[in-house]
Amino acid sequence: MTEFRLFGLEYPDTMSAKVRTRNENGWSDFSVYSLEPALILTEPDTMQAPFRGTFTDIYNIHVQWHELIGDQVRGSPITSYYLQIAEVASSEWRDLVGLTDPYLQLDYFVTYGDIEQGVEYMLRVKAENAFGFSKEWSPLLITACNSRPDPVAIPSTSLVDSTGVRL
Repeated sequence: MTEFRLFGLEYPDTMSAKVRTRNENGWSDFSVYSLEPALILTEPDTMQAPFRGTFTDIYNIHVQWHELIGDQVRGSPITSYYLQIAEVASSEWRDLVGLTDPYLQLDYFVTYGDIEQGVEYMLRVKAENAFGFSKEWSPLLITACNSRPDPVAIPSTSLVDSTGVRL
């Protein structure tokens, strides 16, 4: 089997081909066109920016993103979502999940082992299928919680009557 690389084709372009062979006696005639055109498959569409998840708290940054579906996968199923983080001040990206082991969930918890309090971070995600990674993506900007709250004082009661308890 011979593989040809053609440039300028994008999903969902199609292509038909004719072939011919050659031996010591020369070239054959061209074949008829292939019966069914081949569908061009490519890397996934560009991911939307990830967003702050509902479970973000003083201990975790909960990051979520939207699943790529339908034509967004460009003809090949998503095999992994790849999440990276960088401090805004340095722009040095670190891998969090999805590069070496497939990751198909649509969220991730960044814990304080991975981040420092009070530092602003960028998080970005891209999708991978059999043909490569999605194109550039937009980052989520988020600041890790500045500090944990002070402990709550022990309440003392000042009045207890038939209407309730006053603290």
